[in-house]
This record gives sequence, structure tokens and C-alpha cells, in this order.
Amino acid sequence: MDLNGPTPKSTLTPRQATALPYIASTSSLHQGAIRAQIGLTTLKRWMNEVRFRSELQRMRDEAASLAKVKLQSLMLKSVLVLDESLDDPSPVLRQRTARDIIAAALRSSEIDDLRDRMDVLDDTISRVKKQR
Repeated sequence: MDLNGPTPKSTLTPRQATALPYIASTSSLHQGAIRAQIGLTTLKRWMNEVRFRSELQRMRDEAASLAKVKLQSLMLKSVLVLDESLDDPSPVLRQRTARDIIAAALRSSEIDDLRDRMDVLDDTISRVKKQR
């Protein structure tokens, strides 16, 4: 009998390892349990295990990273399609494409501006902290 409480498991069980991809690919524990074909109570119990939670987070982070890389690679293709659309004989398509490009460029400028402002704020906060 362990008087210090349950000890954390250092590795996942085969059942947990099998269920993880299904759980990681859903947005709710309920849907994850259904897809992994496990009980919600079992999943909630697993979520109390540090190793299980950290592996679930690692899988979700990896999936998000892969999706981001894929989106970045599709950006070039998308820009080339927009470029071709600007030469399309249809004035409606050219105008729509031009509006889309302008909107994207403006959003990009706004994001750059926000980053610059955040950098200034970070610098100011650092200087104030050093002065204290």
C-alpha cells in the first residue's frame, strides 16, 4: 500500500497509446472518447495523468505545426493563382482578385504594425523593470 498516493506512470499503456491519435484529433473529450471507443470516465481518469496529458498536448502541437507548414507551402501556389487571375479576360474575376489581394496586403500591414507596437511595448516594459 502506497501512503503517498498514486505514483505517476512513466509510460503510456498500449490502450492509451492507441487511443491518443483519436483523442488528439477531436476538439472535445466527449468526441475523443467516442472516436477512441473508450468510456468518458476512463478518458477523464487518463487526463489526470501527467504523462498522458503531456503526450496529448505534444500530439496536438505536432499536428498544428504540420498544418502550419502545409498552409505556408500552399501560400505560394495561391499567390501564383491570384497572379494568373489578374490576367484573366473576365473583368469581374480581375476585380475580385484585385480586391482579395488588396485586403490581404492590408491585413499583412496591420499585423506588421501590431508586431512593431508590441516590440515597443516589450522594450518599454523591460526598461521600466530595469529602473526599479
